[in-house]
Amino acid sequence: GSGKFAVETEDKFVSPGFQISQRSDFFCELQSVDTMQRRPIINTRDEPHANPKRFRRFHVILGDANMSPFTTRMKVGTTALVLEALVLDPKRTYPVLADPLAALTAISRDPKFHWEVTLDGDQVSTALAVQRAYLSAVREVCDLCVPSKSTLVSDWESVLNDLETDIMRCRNRLDWVAKLGLVQDFQKTQNLPDDDPWLQSLDLEYHRLDMSEGLYYGLEQSGAIRGVPDEMMVRRAVTQPPTTRATVRGKCIQKFAAAVTAAQWDHITLQGREGPIKISLLDLFTPEDVLRCSRAIDAARSPEDLRILS
Repeated sequence: GSGKFAVETEDKFVSPGFQISQRSDFFCELQSVDTMQRRPIINTRDEPHANPKRFRRFHVILGDANMSPFTTRMKVGTTALVLEALVLDPKRTYPVLADPLAALTAISRDPKFHWEVTLDGDQVSTALAVQRAYLSAVREVCDLCVPSKSTLVSDWESVLNDLETDIMRCRNRLDWVAKLGLVQDFQKTQNLPDDDPWLQSLDLEYHRLDMSEGLYYGLEQSGAIRGVPDEMMVRRAVTQPPTTRATVRGKCIQKFAAAVTAAQWDHITLQGREGPIKISLLDLFTPEDVLRCSRAIDAARSPEDLRILS
């Protein structure tokens, strides 16, 4: 979560107060094809934007918009590892929440950060214990020889340990803790009550994208945020996304923009001398395949030379 200084329902403000998630107030279904009314945790619309014979879309829509790169990496990375564990060992059992929707709201709004949850069979546990069960599964099932995976697992465990000991230890990594600490410091200095609108204003200012004014960027620039990637690496990835099919789309557009007639998730089409050239991106996911296509584009003198990729 990225933190919020308000409790709401779908159509009204309920009360002031801090909670972990900005979006948890607005979910009322576990899964559904809808996204606007009766919002679900999992959207079941199956649009893989890839080969439908090989891939399905697992669309989880309860996540907040985060500022901290560390938080985004943890959110996406741990989800990917859990999915990998589920695929590799589908018979393994995990803690099952008795009421996931109620647990989502209760965890987000818990003022003492104990995060107690009820599992099937009326067993009482905690959100951290549930996470540790998934962490154990990933350690036992997934191949963690890849450095990016092993580092992620180590960081995951470190965050759980710190949340269990003192949440403010995560102030340099997790958005909701950074925001809570920042606003609480200001509240104490200005002697403001919990219902002062200024707190909600600071909540919004944390997410301001103007790097000269946003409160998050003030923390980042002061060195208070851990895991910030190199700026040049970020800028380079915008135009040269490494080992992804976006590389192929981008190179086609950079080199033959006038000939491009369509660019989608799963294909890019160019107009050649002898008709349209449709390059499929349905199965273009391995670094080797991306490199092969990339080299063909680099060597091409005209769009017609790309017909070998169609």
